[in-house]
Amino acid sequence: MDLGILTIPVLVILGYFGFSFATSPHEVMFDQIDVPASVAERGYSSSVVTERVADAYRNINKGARTAKQLRDFGLQSDPTVVGALGDYFNVGSVVMALRDDLGLIEFEIGGDIIDEGQTWDLRIRVERSGGTMEAVTVSAPSGSPKALFFEAAAAAMRLTDPYVLASYYYEAQMDVGTTDFAATRRELERAIAVLPPDTYDWLYNLWGLTLLAEGKPKAAIAEFRRVLVLNPGFVLAIHNWGMALASQGRYREAIGKFRQVVEIDQAQLRSARAYAEWGAALAALGEPKETEALIRRALAIDPRSDRAYYRWGQVLESEKRYEEARAKYRLALLFNPLRVRYQVDIDRVTDRLGPRDS
Repeated sequence: MDLGILTIPVLVILGYFGFSFATSPHEVMFDQIDVPASVAERGYSSSVVTERVADAYRNINKGARTAKQLRDFGLQSDPTVVGALGDYFNVGSVVMALRDDLGLIEFEIGGDIIDEGQTWDLRIRVERSGGTMEAVTVSAPSGSPKALFFEAAAAAMRLTDPYVLASYYYEAQMDVGTTDFAATRRELERAIAVLPPDTYDWLYNLWGLTLLAEGKPKAAIAEFRRVLVLNPGFVLAIHNWGMALASQGRYREAIGKFRQVVEIDQAQLRSARAYAEWGAALAALGEPKETEALIRRALAIDPRSDRAYYRWGQVLESEKRYEEARAKYRLALLFNPLRVRYQVDIDRVTDRLGPRDS
């Protein structure tokens, strides 16, 4: 079929049809997940289940903040808009055909639920653009459909982009302040087993971050070195190496790494955090006057940098300027509300202020 002039308007609205994830380097589309009548009668129709699994997949994607620093992830899915545009233009089938013809859809995800009474089994299927298909079944008690939908989304992500799933678990564990990164390790091991060598810089970097979070800075530095052998200009690894040095009290060496980041980071992917950590290192060396200037540089690059506000709060707290410190910690929490540590810091300085100032 020759689409002719239809091609341009169809391309414009392309992203609004289906549960479509516009990602780099691929796009994922969710097909309907089939459900038996016994599941639909409980309010979980095929459309509802598909939406819930797609939303969970999107949330994993959004939660993988480590991955998103250099990879641009987004979601275009609005069932209301989808239906309105499809009905109005009557081009839904044309759009889907065009997506396939253009090779825009790398993965199609579908599946079905089997009601086993006490449990629901959800078989998730991932079909690649080349025609190969993989399937995996996840189960959960029939009274816990939310857990089932998350596990199905995680299984789908494991097949489409296992690095993102590892990053999601790392960030989730960092948010709650745990030292147990078993889930991150498990997903990284799976990712290393299936991903091509040109992704190893990402994988080793995340492995290093995991080691650093576990209190193993020397082992973390070894991983960051491995990254830089593969990719000498990988600014995340240079920045993280600086973080590992700072955690050992090697602040002058750490500053050297942060300085290197801002010198080579033309896209300013890590410059804001590098300036913030540079300032924190100077404060640790007893030079807090320069710290504020560096943090202001960080915020000039990224006004929403929770890390910059957090470091600023720490410096102010060390100077017993508790009211100002609390204000900075609150801004850190505003821009990263999942970080439990920020609320702990707010509560601590509030206690030091006393009831009058609270």
